[in-house]
Amino acid sequence: DEKYNFSIRITAERVSMKYSARNIVSTRSERYDQYGHPVYREWIDINDDSRFKVIPPGVNTRIFTQEPQPHDHEIRNTVESALRSHISGDRHDLPWIIASSRLDPKKNHLGLVKAFASSKELQSLANLVIVTRGVDVYNNAFGAGKVEREVISEIFDVIKTENLKEKVLFLNIEGQKNLASLYRLGAERNSVFALTTFHEPFGLAIIEAMACGLVAVATKNGGPSEILQENGIEYGILVDPIDEKDIAQGLLKVLSNPSRLMELKKRGIERVMQRYTWDTAAQSYLETIKEVLNSPCPIHPPEIPDYFLGTGEPPALNLEEFFKENPQERGQKP
Repeated sequence: DEKYNFSIRITAERVSMKYSARNIVSTRSERYDQYGHPVYREWIDINDDSRFKVIPPGVNTRIFTQEPQPHDHEIRNTVESALRSHISGDRHDLPWIIASSRLDPKKNHLGLVKAFASSKELQSLANLVIVTRGVDVYNNAFGAGKVEREVISEIFDVIKTENLKEKVLFLNIEGQKNLASLYRLGAERNSVFALTTFHEPFGLAIIEAMACGLVAVATKNGGPSEILQENGIEYGILVDPIDEKDIAQGLLKVLSNPSRLMELKKRGIERVMQRYTWDTAAQSYLETIKEVLNSPCPIHPPEIPDYFLGTGEPPALNLEEFFKENPQERGQKP
């Protein structure tokens, strides 16, 4: 609580949700799983449809697009140089399994690396590319933060033990435009995007990658389950992040089946353009605002804690009591 100010943040959320006309969430999972936590009990009824609206965020399609961009050649040169330096020559033309999220244990890079290590077939079909975003693993790994260094160290232990040095590439790619260029280059060689987080609230990185033509293989926990499947239609592959064999099998489902990969690639782009653009999100917000204005509800003056009005002490919630009630939630943000 001292580090993340949970008491202040949760108190602000509870007051806002109690007195709002609508509560906008990015996924159904956010509505039922996050706000169904006991810490929000008595403040919001998650089963009241009139109080919730699911409006997912959108992709910046001016950046994340399958259309080639002028600066793509710069990233192509960077990647080709890195391949020559760190990947064996007979593997230069293989597809990639791209992992691009912050180096944090919760993002489960280690599970992905272990899954890659567990399957010789997978290794024969693709190289694993880990985007480090500001960390030069090969020349200055000690320049990373403590948590990042720990994640990198664990990955290197697996690489060394399983003899994966010339099959795993670390790329220091920074900025959205450069990341989108990498995704487009990956799509050219029928690569996949992997997000094996233990739990992902929404999954913006997934739809950014899909917009550029990558097929997504992602955690089944959280928002990705709603992005990649709907009404029995598959837009990517969902995997169990704590099951390395399932991760490997999920990757093989597309990398070993070109026709399925191309079908999911096509569906993924259409899915993003139809549902996950900022134009679509803005239209949904406008429609929701009009609904509220056309159906006025009784106004109750909100009871706002003094702290948020500039006076009084900050709220201090007994979060341990809530975690005791739901022990499986311990260690996670409610």
